[in-house]
Amino acid sequence: MPPPVLPDPILGLMLDARADPRPQKVDLTAGVYKDEKMSPFVLTSVKAVIEEAIHHKNVDIFRPLPPYGDLEMADQLLNLCFGIENVRFHSEKFNGRFARTHCQSGGNGLFFIFELLKKFYPSIVDQQVLPEKQRLATQTSVWCATDTWPIHFQMLERHSLHIKTHRYYNPQKNCFDFEGMIEDLEHMNEGDVLLMQPAGHNPTGYDPSKKQWQQLAQLLKKKKVLTIFDFAYMGYSSGDIDEDSYPVRFFLNEGLEFFLTISCSKNFGLYSARVGCLALYMQSLPLVREMTKYLNETAKIFYGAPDAWGAHIVKEILGSAPKRTLWLKDLEVMTSRIKQCRVALKSELDKTDSTYNWDFIVQQFGMFAYTGLTETQVKRLKNEFAIYLINTGRASITGLTVENAAYVAKAFNEVTKKQ
Repeated sequence: MPPPVLPDPILGLMLDARADPRPQKVDLTAGVYKDEKMSPFVLTSVKAVIEEAIHHKNVDIFRPLPPYGDLEMADQLLNLCFGIENVRFHSEKFNGRFARTHCQSGGNGLFFIFELLKKFYPSIVDQQVLPEKQRLATQTSVWCATDTWPIHFQMLERHSLHIKTHRYYNPQKNCFDFEGMIEDLEHMNEGDVLLMQPAGHNPTGYDPSKKQWQQLAQLLKKKKVLTIFDFAYMGYSSGDIDEDSYPVRFFLNEGLEFFLTISCSKNFGLYSARVGCLALYMQSLPLVREMTKYLNETAKIFYGAPDAWGAHIVKEILGSAPKRTLWLKDLEVMTSRIKQCRVALKSELDKTDSTYNWDFIVQQFGMFAYTGLTETQVKRLKNEFAIYLINTGRASITGLTVENAAYVAKAFNEVTKKQ
């Protein structure tokens, strides 16, 4: 008998919140952007593309794509990430050291990256899961933060890759633990891989500073370690494309090899269209060619062709100056509301008699806040106050509004009074 499929804890909480009849309920679970009325936000730039397609009866969006998808869309996303005037990027791409493909959002890009690791870096497969005759003498590892997107671990385990973890978040001080991270990563070996999020870290909301990224890059260069960038929030974390993309650009300028996956789910509001791209930067031209071939073969087997409709939307927005301007304004609307919600919650917490230090609420970035609340406190919030967040204490900021911030602050204060 196969093992039972475990229910998704976040989905379960979302369903509980939806079914909760209490009028004061607040859902801080899912990482989905909502407006002040708790409705999905359809970007004005996305609406413009849809209306234009309908008006002109554009049938091209129904034509199937090849397995590698829409490379023009992928190129536009990479131009956005690295900067259209980035001479180093265009030079390396022209010289064949970049490969890219259109994929089904960021998660699918990660899946493909792990497939590539298994194929081209066999020592990274957990040797203990292999028959003894197939085991290699060397065991390399994928390093991942102890606090990260849970699907990272699920995918790594599904691919039977050898995992090591490093510190990232200090629960005692509720802050980014860069010193602990570097101390752990000093134990990396040549051939290891580090999985990182460039901006808007999920779930902690803490990102390294530019100086810290530079220090990390030097360590990886010394250790000869490959990097995976899971870029789910380009422009969505700080509201500035250049700011959020700094780590990826810096690594390229330093000549560090990496994999990169970009998602359009958050910054374009295309949760249901599943669109993104995967890129890789390697010094070896034969390796880039072999990886490109393997990617195309894998895509063909995996899904045949990626979604054309989402790619069309992104391509039209980035390829048109007026629509791109609209999109940048949409980004500002979303990121500004998230920042306002953080400030509103912190302001309301300051009005309580709490002795708990809530400064981190406005020090973190992006959609999520790591509240430092324990599982017991989270259960109290659900049972006594109809406030839902996952057991780790991660809260999705977009579930807050100016109206409910005071209620949430009072509840947070009530469950942390002894801290």
